[in-house]
Amino acid sequence: APRALWLDAAHHGVPGHTPRTDEGAVNLTGTTDANADVALYRASDPNTPIRKIRADGGGNFAFSNIALAPGSQSFNVVATDLAGNSSQLTQTITTIIT
Repeated sequence: APRALWLDAAHHGVPGHTPRTDEGAVNLTGTTDANADVALYRASDPNTPIRKIRADGGGNFAFSNIALAPGSQSFNVVATDLAGNSSQLTQTITTIIT
């Protein structure tokens, strides 16, 4: 199961806080089960993955250069473990115009 999804600290993210940034593209990182397949979706389009990757042996994953629009947007991360069990986590990120 996805346990976390963070806005990378290089993009003004602080784990455990509401993600906010003034950048148009960011890296999203997270943790889940080891070697799980991980897909990232915009909540506004839950049927079309933005990217799909596999978590490493420690359960870490990263999606690089994810485009953001101004305002709040929600992302869904769906992780599928080696047994085929899927679970989802939703995270909202706010883009601030400066």
